[in-house]
Amino acid sequence: AHSPKPLSRPHMDCSDPRADLREELADDDEDGLSDGSFALPRNVPAPFAALPYPPLRLEGHGPTASRTEVVANMITSLLGVGVLAVPHALSRAGLLSGLLALLLVAVCSRQALVLLLGVGNGIGGDRPYLDLARKALGPQGFAAAVIGHLFFTGGLLTAYLVAVADLLGQAASGFAGAHNVMPRGLLTLLALSLCAPGTFVRELRYLGPLGMASVAGIVALLVLLVLSCSAELLPAWFPGAPADPEGFAADASLGFGGSLSGFFAAARTLTAHFAVHAGALEVFGAPLREGAEELQDMPGLGGGRDSGGGSGGGGHGKAMGNKSVRCSPQLRAASHRSYLIAGPLVAAVGAVGYLRFGDRVKGNVLTSFDFDDYTSGFWDILFVFAQALYGAVLVVGFAFLMNACRNSALELFLVRRSGAAPSTRTLRKATAAILVVCGWLAWMSSDLEFVLNCMGAWAAGPIAFAFPALLTVELARQRDGRAMVHPLNVLPLMLLLLTALLLLSSFGSLAAFAFSAPAGHNGHRITTHSLLNITTNRLNLR
Repeated sequence: AHSPKPLSRPHMDCSDPRADLREELADDDEDGLSDGSFALPRNVPAPFAALPYPPLRLEGHGPTASRTEVVANMITSLLGVGVLAVPHALSRAGLLSGLLALLLVAVCSRQALVLLLGVGNGIGGDRPYLDLARKALGPQGFAAAVIGHLFFTGGLLTAYLVAVADLLGQAASGFAGAHNVMPRGLLTLLALSLCAPGTFVRELRYLGPLGMASVAGIVALLVLLVLSCSAELLPAWFPGAPADPEGFAADASLGFGGSLSGFFAAARTLTAHFAVHAGALEVFGAPLREGAEELQDMPGLGGGRDSGGGSGGGGHGKAMGNKSVRCSPQLRAASHRSYLIAGPLVAAVGAVGYLRFGDRVKGNVLTSFDFDDYTSGFWDILFVFAQALYGAVLVVGFAFLMNACRNSALELFLVRRSGAAPSTRTLRKATAAILVVCGWLAWMSSDLEFVLNCMGAWAAGPIAFAFPALLTVELARQRDGRAMVHPLNVLPLMLLLLTALLLLSSFGSLAAFAFSAPAGHNGHRITTHSLLNITTNRLNLR
């Protein structure tokens, strides 16, 4: 077997206005990459690559990732921290409804990724997503993309802190043999103290080994999680089943038992999980752009004109040709393979987790396991070790993701205003401010699924669905004057509609939560396992 070779850059069609856009971006590139590739050093992350874990490096030669590495990095990105909240997302909608929402979101995510790779094919520089928004949508589009990027990465950092605090709480309960032995604020503070040191490092090193370790930790946890939950679902006579399996949860809804609001709630959480678009252009970049075949315009990017035709309908229109560089079959195949491998694994984790715990499943499925569920058996010890390893993976991923979040904050509040490069002191101040904000949010919203649910509507949806659709529509308008409402714009318009539905459903859910009375307000009976963190207002006591 031979290692795949890094692939060359495509030829750019100068008759395509996107080629002019790429040339402008290549001229602006400080690294002088005239070919517009992302040929950054293999041990240096792109400054705005919002990836959940350090990139995997399988080969030790060449400036860019190979085809195998690209697919592997996409798969690991699709197995982010959101996979722990998928069982609870399915509990909101019911099993079949939740799996249908998962399929819908995964398909839309992949189609939006194809659109993004098509319009971004050949864009150079170290921040391709943001520069593409600036060149296609102007300064306002660039500012909106930076804000969305900041919210998206900040939400992921908050989710990481919540997940690490959950793991610490599980460990403390296991050692003490009791529930909730530590208050949530202390757990969050401990999680912050574990994650903070790596965030102050200006240059991340050893990305290759860290990427390999991250993949090992992710795969080990998910495989053991599926096996642990599946074992309790097996009948007692099945070989290898526990002596007294708990079986399917009695309150698990196997059909379409959830409400419409539950369906959209599941869709919002799943959107946050499948939103890999903020770092997709850096992942795909140069490696898969071999051959640069000049193909006919894809549906959604419009038909061409003769090369001698006039400019497009917009003010940025250029002379058109009847060919354009679009998402190549290799890029399509790589994205399809990534979703085809990661999607079923995510569905399996969600299904077995929900069937195992039913409506009792928590926002982080790992916290649904009671310390009494762990015995001294080999598989239980291995599962506990996998959770500890995954906690270390989250700590490393937190430091890696901080790089993108910090650069977005500096771009928004410093670089765009002063144009000066930030000093080391400024970087440390920005890092400290982000840690304080994310730590406070992780303390206030200690449920992982709730954090991802809000992020899915207000950050991941715009980044993953709205911006690729707007970029596609706007570039088609600039090229051939195509109206926004056009048969070839059906897919982008559907993505925009989905983004609007996610936002509206989230707003309605938050409004209903704000105006609803808490449990027990009207005499309804509630059950609590701990009196920690409970406050009372003496004026309202009866």
